[in-house]
Amino acid sequence: MKPKVIAADEPTSDLDPVHSRQIESVLLDLKNNHGISIVITTHDMDLAARLADRIYVVHQGGIIANGTPKEVFYDFRSLSKAGLERPMIVRLYERLNREHNIDGAKPINEDDLISLISDALRN
Repeated sequence: MKPKVIAADEPTSDLDPVHSRQIESVLLDLKNNHGISIVITTHDMDLAARLADRIYVVHQGGIIANGTPKEVFYDFRSLSKAGLERPMIVRLYERLNREHNIDGAKPINEDDLISLISDALRN
């Protein structure tokens, strides 16, 4: 049996970091290497940033925002309205940009942020 879609409700909730990363690794493997679509519900925006190609923000039973991770995670009003925190990478980028004027491509993942910082240090 090979499902096309797997749904997981808060798959890493209440897990220690080691087991959270194991679950995340399995989900990424299913998505990237087996072509299985993964649908998760989560309040962990860092997890969503690492896993998602598309984000839907739900508040009081309705969708209040949707789009790519970059579109949604830089829409501070919608996240705040839903009681969600921006991913750590987004918060770091915003602080770096505010304090050091490192403006760029609005990173979502660690590699993009490191690349942005490296470029800024070279200039």
